[in-house]
Amino acid sequence: MVEIKKIKVLEDEQIIAKMPQTVKVRNHLLRYGSITSQEAWRLYGITRLSDVIYKLKYKRHPLMNIKTEMIYYTDEYGNHIQYGKYILMEE
Repeated sequence: MVEIKKIKVLEDEQIIAKMPQTVKVRNHLLRYGSITSQEAWRLYGITRLSDVIYKLKYKRHPLMNIKTEMIYYTDEYGNHIQYGKYILMEE
C-alpha cells in the first residue's frame, strides 16, 4: 500500500508542476486564504510572486480581490526585514 501512495503523490506533484503559476497561486489562495513569497518559492518554485498577484488582480478573469499586508520584523542579527503577505478578501 505504501508504494501506491508514493506513486499517487508523485503523479500529483507532476500535475502541479505543469500548471501555470497563476493557477497554482489562485488554488493556494482559495484553499489557504493567503500566501507569502517564501511559501510561493518553497512550494511552487515561484520567484516573482508579486507579478503573479498582479495578474490575478488585474488581468485574469475572474479578477481576485487580494490585499497586501506588509510584515515587519527584526532578525537575530538586528536586520529589519519586511515582506508582503497576500490575502484573499471576501467578495
